[in-house]
Order: sequence, then C-alpha cells, then structure tokens
Amino acid sequence: MAYPVDVGDRLQRPLVSWLPIYFEHETLGCLRIEYFQEERDFFEVKKMLNREIESGDTYPYKSVMNDEAFRAYFLSADAFVLRVKNPEDKSLDVVLGTFYVKPNFPGRSSHICNGGFITESHFRGRGLGRLMGKLFPFVGKALGYRASLFNLVYVSNEASLALWESLLYKPVGRIPDAGLLKGIGFTDAVQFYRDFADISFDELSSLEFF
Repeated sequence: MAYPVDVGDRLQRPLVSWLPIYFEHETLGCLRIEYFQEERDFFEVKKMLNREIESGDTYPYKSVMNDEAFRAYFLSADAFVLRVKNPEDKSLDVVLGTFYVKPNFPGRSSHICNGGFITESHFRGRGLGRLMGKLFPFVGKALGYRASLFNLVYVSNEASLALWESLLYKPVGRIPDAGLLKGIGFTDAVQFYRDFADISFDELSSLEFF
C-alpha cells in the first residue's frame, strides 16, 4: 500500500446497495458476493492472504501479516467475499474468494481505485477469479471511483495477465525487475488500467459471468 487511506475519503464512499448478489455455478451451486463481515471472515481471509504471501509469487510482501497489519492493508477501505453454502452443513458458509477496493492514490487522485484478489487454492480453475474480476468495475463504480489501476501484475502470473486483458483492462506500463519472486527471481510487472465510464449497472442482470 503506497499511501494510507484517508479516513475522511473512506467515510464518503457510498455503500453498494445491490449487494449481496447471487450467481449460479454449475458445480458449486448458488454463490453470493457480499461485504466482508469482520466477526465471521477476519481469520479465514487473513489466512488466505498469508498463504498467498508465503507462496511468494503474486503479492509483493515477504512476511505474513498479523491482525493489525492485515486490518491496515486489506480492510483499510472496502472488502468483499465470495461465498457458497457448505454442502455438508447448509447452516455454514465456505469462503471461496475475496477482494478489496480502495483508493490507489490519496486526495486529488483518490477517484482511481486499486484492488487485490484471492481465490481459495482448492477452488481455482472454476472461473471464480473471473467472476470477481468481472464484478469489480461495477463495485468500484458503485463506490464512487472513476477508474482502477492495478500496480503490480507480475509477468510470471500468466493467468492474471490473461484475465485482465480479457476483461478490457489496458496495459499502461511495464516495470522492469519489479519483484524478487520466490523460485523465480527478479520479474517484470505490468500495470493495468480500466476506465469505468462505460460501466452501466443495467448490464448486471444480463452479463454472462461463467
């Protein structure tokens, strides 16, 4: 996080009134995306992030986060989870993925947001990252942002590069040797930009998410 999130700016963001939103997955069943709830999601999502940090090839952090660091980084603005009912106990939910939305820059440039995404490792390859990625511009625009910029998409992460390009994100820069990744070494990173001007909430009901 290059800049701290201004508290005043955060408090001015509207709520995404149309969440939760539901999706039908052919093998997983009824999925829903909704706001992160600290009491039920804090430790599970923190573990997901720390596993991703330990993998050493997608996030720039080297050390896992304690509660305070996780809250300051992942929960500094708005965070969301992708859930499904536990097939063995319908009273319980399973978190399949998560993402945050927050200003990429402070003050006069805070209309450009940033996002961080994690899909639970056991559920990758089922289109869940694409689902969150497709919904992200709608959530960002509903929160009052005008565009998004992803700062560090390492070129070794081919799935992520392909995803953002397919979702109409424009590569606007390439940073040489931006990350010293575990098992890979120094790696370039691409920056992706997406303007939200063409996002229409009327499209939500007709979009094909899978």
